[in-house]
Amino acid sequence: MKRILTILRHVAVALFVLLYVAVALCNLSIVQSWMGAAASRYFSREWGGTVRIASVHVTPLGHVKLRGILLVSPTSDTIFDGESIYCHFDRFPVDGEGLSFSRVRISNASYHMAVDSNGINLKYIFNYFAHPERPEDTTPSGPFVVHVRRLILNNIHYKQDLRQQGHGYDYGVNIPHMDFTRIDGNFKDIRVEGYNVDCRIVRLAAEERSGFCLRDLSADVKVSGTTIAAHNMELATDNTHLRCDAVLNYNGWESFSHNGIFDSVLFSLLLNDGSVVGLKDAAYWAPGLWGLDETVLVAGSVNGPLSLLKIDSLKLAFGQHTRIDFDGVIDGLPHINRTAFNLNIQPSLVDPADLAAFHQPRHPFFRLPATLHQLGLTSVEATLRGSLQHGNADIGLRSDAGDLTVHADVAYDKMPRDLRYSALL
Repeated sequence: MKRILTILRHVAVALFVLLYVAVALCNLSIVQSWMGAAASRYFSREWGGTVRIASVHVTPLGHVKLRGILLVSPTSDTIFDGESIYCHFDRFPVDGEGLSFSRVRISNASYHMAVDSNGINLKYIFNYFAHPERPEDTTPSGPFVVHVRRLILNNIHYKQDLRQQGHGYDYGVNIPHMDFTRIDGNFKDIRVEGYNVDCRIVRLAAEERSGFCLRDLSADVKVSGTTIAAHNMELATDNTHLRCDAVLNYNGWESFSHNGIFDSVLFSLLLNDGSVVGLKDAAYWAPGLWGLDETVLVAGSVNGPLSLLKIDSLKLAFGQHTRIDFDGVIDGLPHINRTAFNLNIQPSLVDPADLAAFHQPRHPFFRLPATLHQLGLTSVEATLRGSLQHGNADIGLRSDAGDLTVHADVAYDKMPRDLRYSALL
């Protein structure tokens, strides 16, 4: 018995020494650089394009840390250029389904997403895992899956290039070429399977080169090649705080070109009570609104492409007293001056002083007729048709000055750039 214990003790010591030597070797910079070079050659050969990893630091029982990572596609597009990726695991990270990590941190990195007629620039990697062409691999396998329990993003730069023309304005977010910097994020329960991603965004902050600044975003997110769904979403900027559920349906990433996002992406947005929209933020995405800087309380639902929005019981509140409840169709965004409205205003309260204080877009410069200021706080029910250039309305008014039914027409005169009104009382 004593002999057996002695043998076991010697075996344990030998294993400990081997493990100690392996860990010590892994901490040598020359070994880390060698492993980085070996990994670079392997992935470059398997995926195509160029993969460079300056060093790989591995501890058998804890983590893998990559430094100096560069990913270039076969078409010479630099997709990823990062300082470090740290992956921590509680158990061996590779299983029959794919990869599994307890925690991943990506720091000081740039990611470029490009989409052209051939698809997304990462397609060659997705295709590699979805359809392996290695002749020695004859065992049927399911899709490659990556699980990450917690993902931390630290100082990430995201640039988008959809190979489309931008909106032509010198202000606002140029959607085909969005460029976000200083991205910091905290995600959990991430599952990536091909083009499909499920996760919980705990916190996400970023700044776009146009000046738009996202302070905080949280949501339960599902992404596929044709859908983005964000439930239980809260979004905050300096001027906006939204509580909503949003679903976007599209045919492919090319739908997010400047023209496509207004015509080809179908939105379903449910805004919960307590949501506040800063029109200054909205103008970054619809430049025709540039110049508006009020905040509006909003609740209700909006559906359809941005170019043909269908509104269902949308409630707006702004100024001191104005509360408007309406539904209908808005056709023509983002070109606010060419947008057609067909709206039904349910019984609402309007204060002309609130409307007069509302800053207008650059064109046209809208002014209320002086006589409306005399009405004071007014109950309004109306049907509005037309555009900011030319339209008509049937309006029922009740105020301290009396009751009034109006059929009104309005037209915008480019010279001398003024609005002309006519009304039948």
